[in-house]
Formats: sequence, structure tokens, C-alpha cells
Amino acid sequence: MTDVLDAVANTAFATWVRESPSPFAYTAMLSLHAAGLAFLVGFSVLIALRLLGLAPTIPLPPLAKVFPVIWVAFAVNAVSGSVLLIAGAATLGRDPLIYIKLALIAVAMVIMRRIQTRVFGDPARLQKEGLPKGTGLLAATAIICWSGAMVSGRLTAYPGLAQSWLGL
Repeated sequence: MTDVLDAVANTAFATWVRESPSPFAYTAMLSLHAAGLAFLVGFSVLIALRLLGLAPTIPLPPLAKVFPVIWVAFAVNAVSGSVLLIAGAATLGRDPLIYIKLALIAVAMVIMRRIQTRVFGDPARLQKEGLPKGTGLLAATAIICWSGAMVSGRLTAYPGLAQSWLGL
């Protein structure tokens, strides 16, 4: 596995992203990733908090219009994150925190899709019956997953940290 990670990190593209002075390389990818994160996590947590009862005067049905922004932001982060991962494959690929981050993102996105379909899929039913059972658990789990993904992602900036915590 380490040979594959080193090979990826040594590609011309990875080297260009990592070492180029161009603002369209690492700086642009990191900036896109941060902006995408703000929209993706920000709107996801906003919806989750509303589903948990925060700001009950805000009507739920109009929040459905935020989901296209969430999906576009996820796409931006998937692309920019992949580029950053390629550029740092030699170190990031060996860090357990990156896999924790990716797993938490996957769970959070599945939850957001479930919220989108179960809660916002039938506006008439939502108005008539209210929130489906289990919505609070989905919302709370989404917040936990997003928080964990952000923390684990941020901690990848400190190579070897997870290994020292885990005694590896």
C-alpha cells in the first residue's frame, strides 16, 4: 500500500499541486475545500438543528431549497479533497484520521440524503403529519458526524498525531 501511496504522491499532477507557486494549485484547492466545507457543513447543520427544534418559527418546507446547495458543495469538496489527498498521498494515506474523516463524511451524506427524502420529500405530508419518527436521531447523528469529520480532517495537518494517540 505504501508503494501505491508514494507512486500517487510522485505523479506530475501531485507534484504540481503540492509545489507550484501558482495560485491555481494547492492554494486554490485548499480555498475551494474550505468554501465547500462552509456551505456543506453549514447548511447541513442548520437543517439538523432546525429538525432538533431550534428556531421553531422557521418553516421547514422552504429549507428543502438548500439541498441543491448542499449537493453542489459536496461535489466541490469531493473534487478539491481528492486533489488535496493526491497531493499529500505519501503522508495523508498513512494517517488513520483521513479514513475516519472519509467514513464520517460518508455516513453524514447518507443521513442528509435520508433527511432530504424522508422529511422534505413530501411537503404535504410534512405539513399534515409533522416530522417522521427518528428524525431527531438522524439530525443529531448528522451533527456528530460533521463535527467528527471536521475535527479529524483538521488534525490531519499534524502527521503522526493519531498514531501517537493510538500507540501505533
